[in-house]
Amino acid sequence: MAKINPFIKYKAGLNSHYAAGIFTRAFYSLAVASEWNTKKAFDVMVRANHYYWTDKMSFQEGACAVLKAGQDLKYPLSPIRDAFASVGINTDICSLSER
Repeated sequence: MAKINPFIKYKAGLNSHYAAGIFTRAFYSLAVASEWNTKKAFDVMVRANHYYWTDKMSFQEGACAVLKAGQDLKYPLSPIRDAFASVGINTDICSLSER
């Protein structure tokens, strides 16, 4: 079975290995974005994982955490937003505090 893409195909209870395709696809979209690369995409995901993600987060909250990580690293946020939009996750509702 292939990993899912986009988020709209997600169903509660889906095996986590298949559901991971949502963030895998967002990661890929970010890594190939203009002025981005695999290392920068990896940096924001690792920071989100280390400082923000919890085991009970929704996909929406997880995407917002990646935005916060990007903000921490002073990376442009529009490519992160675009990457999550490409998998059906709208990050416009994410609240980002000024740091």
